[in-house]
Amino acid sequence: MTDMQPNSPNSDYRNPKIHSDLISLYTQYFGVHKNMSKYLRIAILESEILGSISSMMRLTIQINVMKSSAQVVSGRDVMAKIHELRSHVESIKSFSILLWQTRGITEGFFLGAMANIEEIGKQVAGWEKYLVKFLPKN
Repeated sequence: MTDMQPNSPNSDYRNPKIHSDLISLYTQYFGVHKNMSKYLRIAILESEILGSISSMMRLTIQINVMKSSAQVVSGRDVMAKIHELRSHVESIKSFSILLWQTRGITEGFFLGAMANIEEIGKQVAGWEKYLVKFLPKN
């Protein structure tokens, strides 16, 4: 887990693996965008799933910058962002199930996407475990 090592203030900024996995998940869902009914596309795919993935991308950048910055960061602030990430993971799972049940996505797509979502969820849990150890408890 080299992406979890604190960076010195002079080191180059680097996004963690979770960020590239989120980009892959976004493009995976965006690929089914054009073949979906307008209602499912707007109400579920764009509003909920793609919106949650976008929010997670922003959060991973914010957390990574916070943990690698030279300034003192509140552990409570970072953990609130981690909890928000976990909430988005569960939201994406729920809306993916809904898309599959309404036949907006195929079973094969659903199974592949769920495996990717689970992997992202594991990374969030790993981040949380790491940050609990090393962040100030304020």
